[in-house]
Amino acid sequence: MKKMTFFAVMLMVAAALTACGAKKQVAQQPTQPRPVASDPGLGGEILIPCIDESMDDNEYFRDLGTATHINMQSARTGALQAAQDMIMQKLGGYVEGLSETYSRTVAGQAQQEKVQRLMEGDMNKVVQEHINHAQKTCEKMYNKGAEGYTSFIAIQIPVKKLIDEMADVLSSNEELEIEFNRERFRKYAKEKQEQMLEHQKDKYGK
Repeated sequence: MKKMTFFAVMLMVAAALTACGAKKQVAQQPTQPRPVASDPGLGGEILIPCIDESMDDNEYFRDLGTATHINMQSARTGALQAAQDMIMQKLGGYVEGLSETYSRTVAGQAQQEKVQRLMEGDMNKVVQEHINHAQKTCEKMYNKGAEGYTSFIAIQIPVKKLIDEMADVLSSNEELEIEFNRERFRKYAKEKQEQMLEHQKDKYGK
């Protein structure tokens, strides 16, 4: 009976030591970082590469493009084209708003539509030229295995140079049939850009 009691006690001690060792082992394991999410129902937050380098500021118009393709170079080409398309869409609205404001205040009511149309044609040509030679501000490539490659490319266009070249082209266009005022044009151009920055700030907080 005593032997049985001693054996039972030894089993209890061994079990207690094993449990203690397991606790220490668990405590030593590194904890994995949890995914960040603003709403638990949305899952983990996705951090977009190059997003900070694709935000407009006082000196540059910027935008970001991304593309996925089984071929690395095709992914890169697709991302660049997407970035160019995005900034063209943005500046298309900028050109339209600027030409409308300028033509409304400078040209007479009978001439406004014609002046606006001619201005937009000239300005869009300048925009397209700048887009074709836009500077890359960020480029990242990711290997997604069987899915291929995903490329992110951000580009930028200098604001002052763009506006100056627009003013040069418009001032030499005799079809406008109005006296082109450079200072007024630059004033409206800057106001439109500031409106775009405010919209960006409201949308992204940057």
